[in-house]
This record gives sequence, structure tokens and C-alpha cells, in this order.
Amino acid sequence: MLRQALTTPIARFALLGACVLALGAARVATRDNAVTYRLSLSAPEEPNAIYLTRWHVGTVNATFDDGRLAPITYRTRAHVYDGCYWQGTETLVPINDKQFAYDYSEQILSCEPGSEPLRKTPRQGVVTVEKL
Repeated sequence: MLRQALTTPIARFALLGACVLALGAARVATRDNAVTYRLSLSAPEEPNAIYLTRWHVGTVNATFDDGRLAPITYRTRAHVYDGCYWQGTETLVPINDKQFAYDYSEQILSCEPGSEPLRKTPRQGVVTVEKL
């Protein structure tokens, strides 16, 4: 029965299609040149300042398709105890193959009536990358 099924044109076409699909999937899997890096931030911190940053809990990782560093922008939004809704923007621009220039800025998106916004605390620094 199986031998007879494989001799029909439709069965042969389906088998050929499955083989082509499997070869294509294997080929795509072997072309993955993505590289993941650990990003370490070195930037000044003001005492008692609040930074809406990806590094607030520690390590940040980033993956690049071809392994070459590319610009990154992180945006973090939060309601802060001053009664305002803030956005922190972190911009990383490659300096060389091991570092990014880092720029942090904040924007007040909205505030509740009568609230007194905290002082903005922009900063600059360097992000170092380590291949994982």
C-alpha cells in the first residue's frame, strides 16, 4: 500500500515538497550569525536621583544579527512618586567594536494637578560590551 502511495504523482510531489522545505529550514538555521553581548554601563549617578534605566536590575544583554554593534534606543516609562508620568530615554551609539557612547535623558509626559515634578537628571557615560 505504501509503495503504491509513493508512485502516485501527488504523493511524489508532496514528498519532494517536504524534502525541499526541510533542506531550506536547515540552511536558514546554519546561517544565523547573531551574536549576543552583555552590556555594562559606566555612568555617574546623582545621590537620591531616580533613573528610568534598563540597568536598574543589573545586567542587560543585546543581540545583533551580524555581530556588529548598531545604535540602540531604550525607552522606559513609569509613574513616579512625585505624581508625574515620566519617560527615560537611553541612547547607545557605537564608538568602536567594544563600546557605545551612552546618553540618558528624561521627559515628563504628564502630571497630576498640584504635583511638583522632580528635577531631571540627564547623564552621559560609556557602555562596554562583552561577547557571551
